[in-house]
Amino acid sequence: EVSILVNSPPLVGVLEVDNGEGGDSGDALQTLFKLSAYDFIDDADDLPLTYSYLYAIGRRAEGKPEVLIAAGSLSSQISDVILPNGGGNTSVVELITRVSDIFGASSEATVDAFVKTPKLSVEELSNLTSSLTSAALEKGDTSAVFQVLSSSASILNSLNCSLAPDCMALNRADCEDGDTPNMCGKCLEGFVSNDVAHKE
Repeated sequence: EVSILVNSPPLVGVLEVDNGEGGDSGDALQTLFKLSAYDFIDDADDLPLTYSYLYAIGRRAEGKPEVLIAAGSLSSQISDVILPNGGGNTSVVELITRVSDIFGASSEATVDAFVKTPKLSVEELSNLTSSLTSAALEKGDTSAVFQVLSSSASILNSLNCSLAPDCMALNRADCEDGDTPNMCGKCLEGFVSNDVAHKE
């Protein structure tokens, strides 16, 4: 008789985000977020648990890729996280913690943050990026450098959608998913432009 012991992943806990004021929203490059993972439980023989933190601009269910913030940390909290501006009309960033035991079994929890594009001139953006990058380099924090540069790039590459209409009500993709400032993206599946025809 052969007995096989199967390792189970940690019991799923909760991930929380805090913008420093008890909220979940902020501005790209300017707001420092704190992520806290709670109540991930595993057998004593499977400890210690390690925590990886990631994000997706928009939602992974929509095919958005994961971006690593920090990997393999023994801490269930990570502070001073700088995020890029989010996706869609709600500027959502999906935050993920992936918690692993010593045998590599893992489970994860998610939470949404809402990160808007700040109103900065090119000069202000350049100065802020330089200041934050220098501070991160002085600390030897390469993860923070990547966060700063990614957030800065997201601001530079973002469309101005401040005056965009309610694209969902028009059966069109969000402005951020298009290529024209303050205009909606392509028609949603099942719909075509009013200039041609309209299908319910």
